Amino acid sequence: MRQRAITAAWFTPLILGVAWLGNPWLALILCLTSLFAARELYDLISKAGGNTFTLLGVVLTPLFLLSVPLPFPLTLPFILTLALLSCLLVSLVSKNPLGWLWTLGGALYIGWLLSFLLALRGVEGGREWVILALLTTFANDTSAFFSGRAWGRHHLLPSLSPGKTWEGGIGGVLAAILVCLALTYLLDLPINYKLAIPLGLLIAIFAQSGDLVESSLKRAAGVKDSGRLLPGHGGVLDRFDSILFTSPLVYYYVIWLT
Repeated sequence: MRQRAITAAWFTPLILGVAWLGNPWLALILCLTSLFAARELYDLISKAGGNTFTLLGVVLTPLFLLSVPLPFPLTLPFILTLALLSCLLVSLVSKNPLGWLWTLGGALYIGWLLSFLLALRGVEGGREWVILALLTTFANDTSAFFSGRAWGRHHLLPSLSPGKTWEGGIGGVLAAILVCLALTYLLDLPINYKLAIPLGLLIAIFAQSGDLVESSLKRAAGVKDSGRLLPGHGGVLDRFDSILFTSPLVYYYVIWLT
C-alpha cells in the first residue's frame, strides 16, 4: 500500500500536468507510455501462447497514437494500410501465419484507443475534458480497489479476475459519478447534472470493462501484473487499461452531446 501511494503521488500529477500543458508534452508522454504498454502487452500474448512480431508492434503502436496530430498524408488510413501490409509481409517471411493478427491487434488496442486522449485534448475546452476523463477514471479505479478490499464479498467475474467484486464495482461507480459531477462544476464544463451523471456512470462501466479485458489477458498468461515499472500498481498497462476504454467514450460523448 505504501508503494502504491508513493507511485500515485508522482504519477497522477505528472499525467495531469502534461494534460494541462497539452502538446507536444502530452503527445510525448503518451508515446513513451504506449511503448512500455505495448511491450508489456506483447509479453502477455507470448506467455499466453501467441506469437507476435514484438519489435514491429512496438514501432506501430505510437504511429497509431500520433495519427491524430500528424499532418496529411500521415493519417489513420495511411498508417493502418502501412501497418497491415507490414504485418502481413513479416508474417509471410517468418512463416508465422497468425502473427500479424496479434501484432496489429495489439498496436490498435493500445495506440489507436489511446489516441482518443489526444483527440479529446484538441476539442474546444479539451484541457478540462481530458482532466475530467482522467480524474473520473482514477476515482473509479481507486474507489473500486478500496471498496473491494473493505466490503468485497461477492465476486464479479472470478473466471477472469478473482479479486474483482460487485461491492468494489459499485463503489467505483458511485465515486465516478460524484467526481464527474464535482468536476463538471469546478471546471465549468458545458453540461448539466442530467448529462454529468450518465457520463460518470458510463466512465465507471467502461473503466471496469477495460480492467477486465486486461485481467483476461493476464489470466491467460498466468501472471498477476503486466509488469513492474510502477511499484504497487504493476506495469504501465495495469495503470492505463481503464483509460484505453474511457478515452474514446468521453471523446464521443463530447462530440455528440455538447
